[in-house]
Amino acid sequence: MRREYTTRSGVTLILRPVPWLAFQRLEIEWEKKRPRVPVVQVEIGDGQFREEENPDSPEYQEALAQWENQKGTAVSEYFFIAGIANKPDEEFLELHREVFPEATDNQLKAMWVSSVVEPDEAGDLIDSIMSQTMATEKGIAEAKASFPGANDQRNASEPVPVSKSPRSKRS
Repeated sequence: MRREYTTRSGVTLILRPVPWLAFQRLEIEWEKKRPRVPVVQVEIGDGQFREEENPDSPEYQEALAQWENQKGTAVSEYFFIAGIANKPDEEFLELHREVFPEATDNQLKAMWVSSVVEPDEAGDLIDSIMSQTMATEKGIAEAKASFPGANDQRNASEPVPVSKSPRSKRS
């Protein structure tokens, strides 16, 4: 079965599984780059001090916001490159190679995907790609709702009704 995602702009993207270990590795690599929380000296009395983290530092907050933005971009690019089988058309590639001569084919592919996906639907697209490989909250909820009786309003302490079917007679 071929999985597809049709964007609001009408482009149908062919999805493919993304290795879960590669995604975990990407997360680990980005955690290594997380800015360190600054430490300040706090007087505790009698001329003594102790060090305390200061996550409210404006410089740290700015660095953290920049890191989160860069990490989000890297994760999106990875899913757009690895999780979508489509390739950009030649017109797109030609135009963007002029503007970004150092860009790799994969970077141009990620740019192309971002040109056909609205920013507020990118999360849904990434969830759809992830669901090819691992369970997502949305996928679990959909599967749960598909079970017979999933929408029945019964008390959990009540027994589950069983329908009786006539026994088949053997000849």
